[in-house]
Amino acid sequence: MYQTSLAIMRLQPLHIGHERILQHMLDNSENVVLLIGSSQEENTQRNPFDVKTRKQMIENIFKNHPNYKNLHIKGIPDLGNPPLWAEYVLNFVKENFSNLPKPDAYYAGSEDTSLFENIFQNIIIFYRNDPNFPFVSGSMLRDMIQEHNPDWKKYIRPQNHQLVIQHLLSKEKTHD
Repeated sequence: MYQTSLAIMRLQPLHIGHERILQHMLDNSENVVLLIGSSQEENTQRNPFDVKTRKQMIENIFKNHPNYKNLHIKGIPDLGNPPLWAEYVLNFVKENFSNLPKPDAYYAGSEDTSLFENIFQNIIIFYRNDPNFPFVSGSMLRDMIQEHNPDWKKYIRPQNHQLVIQHLLSKEKTHD
């Protein structure tokens, strides 16, 4: 069991792949720090949901998990400078979660962990091409939602369907 695990996710929107990682973190960590990436963006094609909505999606799914009280969530704005990203993230965690032990595990949903390899001894990767888990990506889901393809509902839990639909309807009203 890890003292404090860390993950950075955009959650645009929260889908079953994200949930799989968060479930593992909550089950195997005393504390979980989740940084919601691109927190400065909302209502764009790549980042349609604001941080408040993304936090609500997480709460809708995990509020009954026994370790939910130890899930610490905060939005983190993009830095736009990959070589400095890891240091920026660690300083952000230190400043915003000083009451928690330093993270001893880093979770990721892709192979893009090279920036953290020299920082964390424990890096847990959930590969997108896992043959035992359906392939899913935020880009795929945003396209499905925009095209009104109902298959998006297979990858987003029913507890969050209404949030997605409300957001979709509000965007359509602003474009009329």
